[in-house]
Amino acid sequence: MALHVRFESSYDTWIPDADRVHRLTFALPRPGGDYFDSGFTSSQTIRLLNADSPGVVDVARLATDRGEVLRDGTAFAAHLLLGEGNALTFFGFTTRAGQTAEIALTAPDSIVLTESFARRLFGDEDPIGRTLSREQRLLTVTAIMPDPPRNSHLRFDAIAAEAGRERNWAGMADGLTRLMDTLFYVRLAPGADPAAMAAAVTAEDAARNAMDRLSAPRYNLHPV
Repeated sequence: MALHVRFESSYDTWIPDADRVHRLTFALPRPGGDYFDSGFTSSQTIRLLNADSPGVVDVARLATDRGEVLRDGTAFAAHLLLGEGNALTFFGFTTRAGQTAEIALTAPDSIVLTESFARRLFGDEDPIGRTLSREQRLLTVTAIMPDPPRNSHLRFDAIAAEAGRERNWAGMADGLTRLMDTLFYVRLAPGADPAAMAAAVTAEDAARNAMDRLSAPRYNLHPV
């Protein structure tokens, strides 16, 4: 029992500055006046809260993608995350082979495999530089990383560059701040107040969407 409690209480503490890393979500109003917290937010919330915002050190956006990847025509079930160039370094992930964590996701067609997924796909062969496909999108393996820790809410087989999607975050319209498509993480500066910051984002969203107050969300910052 003591080991179980210790394991549960250690969830996500391996993330650098874990005490200052929060997940931004928005809660949608429901009939009756209460709110439903979706657990997600829009990728375009970056327009409301980003690394240049007061009290913010850095942000990271991830999207989930479950399906199949093809290796030489053979299909493998996969749980992918889609992320930007800082998706590895924000969470303190490193690489064991191939490019470093700082650059492994900078190319739009790049994908980083976990060690266990690389073994499933390639066995003892070297996967670096090999090509996979996901829904007709070609992805080049740029690095291999350790599997995420077991005491993590992030579980995945690989992380692919978000910029390679046909409709990526950078090309989305300015007003799309109310989609539920993204896991949005914020690393706060020491002393920053997460409740005050969430309230400021809520107010900014309401100001930008003044004609749609009935569906105005309330933003929350949850510790990881």
